[in-house]
Amino acid sequence: MFRLHALTARVHRAPVRLPLLAEPAGNRRFVSCQIVTDGGITGFGVTGQLLPTAIRAVLVDELFPLLRGQDVRRVEAIHDLVARRLNQRRFTGVIASALAALDVALWDAYGRGVDRPVHALLGGHRTEVPAYVTFGASRYAVDELVEAARQQVAAGTDCLKMVVGGRPGGWREDAERILAVREAIGPDIALAIDANCEFTPLEAYRLARAVDGADLAWFEEPLTDNDPRLLADLRRRIPVPIATGQMEADVHRLRQFVDAGAVDILQANAVYTSGFTEGRRVADLASAHHLPLASAGGWSQVNMHLIGGLRNGATVEIHPGLQDIGDRIFPDAPQPSGGSLRLPDGPGLGMTVDPDYLEDTALSG
Repeated sequence: MFRLHALTARVHRAPVRLPLLAEPAGNRRFVSCQIVTDGGITGFGVTGQLLPTAIRAVLVDELFPLLRGQDVRRVEAIHDLVARRLNQRRFTGVIASALAALDVALWDAYGRGVDRPVHALLGGHRTEVPAYVTFGASRYAVDELVEAARQQVAAGTDCLKMVVGGRPGGWREDAERILAVREAIGPDIALAIDANCEFTPLEAYRLARAVDGADLAWFEEPLTDNDPRLLADLRRRIPVPIATGQMEADVHRLRQFVDAGAVDILQANAVYTSGFTEGRRVADLASAHHLPLASAGGWSQVNMHLIGGLRNGATVEIHPGLQDIGDRIFPDAPQPSGGSLRLPDGPGLGMTVDPDYLEDTALSG
């Protein structure tokens, strides 16, 4: 009943829709993974945009032939088999993304088969999780940025994040934008910034010092290459907490940040960090060092289960562009209200997948 019988993977491309913008802000590629067990139980998983055709090939040509007939509930055994047969040297990138999509689908099928939601299988710590909104796209002009922030505050959001880096005026322009948002939202709303690994150490230091009075909640992925040693040095020199980890493939890479003293908030994203199974290991690492585990990189529809299921799960990111795509995949996904998300109580991921949307956005498979 629970043995993996069939797997379908497809590459998709969907428009990214952002508040205040009349036209889509580009397109996002993603990979879907749908599995069926010998008992007819289905599971759905997804992963991100980098090298999607290669990810699909790994799912279809490598992972499925290896794992056909395996019990989908034995996720640790499956990860061990993949590590021993396909990834002895702990490569990251494509293999980790493919494993993430499959692992999410495995947990979805597992939950559907035993009639329990994934967050309950992961630990069932709570049924409602705090959520923050990444409202501030780098392409917004300052007036649009301020308006987007005000709209989120009016909707009840109490924690906001804005993107920095990549502006023509460099870190100085980012500093002006941060201070404009802080003035608009007042002192009681938490405000974080995310550089997506954009800055040199000197640029990140100067930006943090220039906005010292803005009371930033955290500085996410500030440095090029996400270098643990350089992050640790920056963390010692600025008063802003450092957050990172969302795009790292496994607990071994994330351990480097902890060992270096480089991080205050450890981030994991089940869509990239080899799935729920590896995300659970990352949570254990964070817990052993008294660090919170937060999600970043979007896909709240998946990550709410990870954060809600585990004791040290802190907060889930609502990323408007990816949120729109995820809500179209899962039309009945829970919506944030008053700064939190109530987790679904249905089995597996607890949401319905829209096959028409997947068909409309499919590029292959």
